Amino acid sequence: HRATEASYAAVGTPVEGTMLTVLRAASDAALLAAGVAGAPAREVFAAAASAAREALRHTPEQLRMLAEAGVVDAGGRGITVILDAAETVVTGRRPSPVKGPIGTHHIPIPARTDHLQGDLTPDGPAYEVMYLLDADEERIPLLRAALRPLGDSLVVVGGEGLWNVHVHVDDVGA
Repeated sequence: HRATEASYAAVGTPVEGTMLTVLRAASDAALLAAGVAGAPAREVFAAAASAAREALRHTPEQLRMLAEAGVVDAGGRGITVILDAAETVVTGRRPSPVKGPIGTHHIPIPARTDHLQGDLTPDGPAYEVMYLLDADEERIPLLRAALRPLGDSLVVVGGEGLWNVHVHVDDVGA
C-alpha cells in the first residue's frame, strides 16, 4: 500500500489506466485480504494478483490510446507478471490467466508530423529526458513545479540527496 502511495506521489500527473491503477487494485485487495484475522500470506498474494489481473483487463477502457491499439498497459502487465510469480511461489499453483485478450497483432504505426522535433504522435512530446540529480530534498517540489508545464509523464524519485528525474518533453533545452 505504501509503495502504491509512493508511486502516485512520484508521478507528476497520475493517469488512470496505467500501472498505477493496477498497483492500486492489487494493494487495495491485499489490504482487504490481510485484514481478515489469521489470513495466510498465500491468500493475500492471491487476492492482490487476482485484483491486478482484473484491473489490467480494464486499462483499455480507461485510456483511449490503449483501446485504439488493442492492448493493455505494458507497465500494468509487468505488475501482473510479478504478482503472478509471487502467487505461484507462495501457493504452489499457477494463477488464473487474464480473461480476454491482452493485445492484438495490430501494431500501430507512429504518426509523422511536420514538426522539426519529430513527434511520434501528433499530440505527444517528442523526447524522453532522464537524468540523475544531486539535490537537497527541499528543492524537489520546486523542480517538479518547473518541469510539470514542460511535458508529461513527470517522475522524480529518490532521496538522501540523489534523485532520478524523468519527463517527456518537446523542448529538451527547456
